[in-house]
Amino acid sequence: MEGITLERAAMEDVDEVFSIVEDVRANGIGVWNEYYPDFDTVKADAEGGYLYVVRDGGGIVSAITIIPQREDEDDAEFERCARWAMAKNPALPMRLCVRTELQGKGLGAAVVLAATELAFSMGHDAVRFLAACGFPRAVTLYAGLGYTACGRTNMFDEDFICFDATPITPLGKARHVHK
Repeated sequence: MEGITLERAAMEDVDEVFSIVEDVRANGIGVWNEYYPDFDTVKADAEGGYLYVVRDGGGIVSAITIIPQREDEDDAEFERCARWAMAKNPALPMRLCVRTELQGKGLGAAVVLAATELAFSMGHDAVRFLAACGFPRAVTLYAGLGYTACGRTNMFDEDFICFDATPITPLGKARHVHK
């Protein structure tokens, strides 16, 4: 799964990305519920220029949102929830989704690594992820790629393990990819 390209999503991509979200949710993958993420969240990500997609054969096969960490009240709580690496301009990649028929083949790992590279190329000095404890595949993914586990928190009525990386964190291929 090397050599993937993340491209900024266009507004006309929102329906297709949301169909992947609904498929992932319908198949019970992860901890997303019927309220999150909703269509308006995906649309807002695209409108803000934060939504990125991976295409294969013209169709979207994966998507991820990369937002800068803001200095509002929610992010102040987020900042206190872990022993994050020191950073002045961290990015928060989130809402990773991969078409269900392509899961377990390394695409998610490739997207996470590409999102990290992209965030660093945009001037962010760290990336910060929340992996739901109720979704062990996500925890295994980030740990297997070399992201640093730096705390635990409960947000949105869900327990999370906090992971981060800086440009000097040695990251690599997932060690737990099943073909």
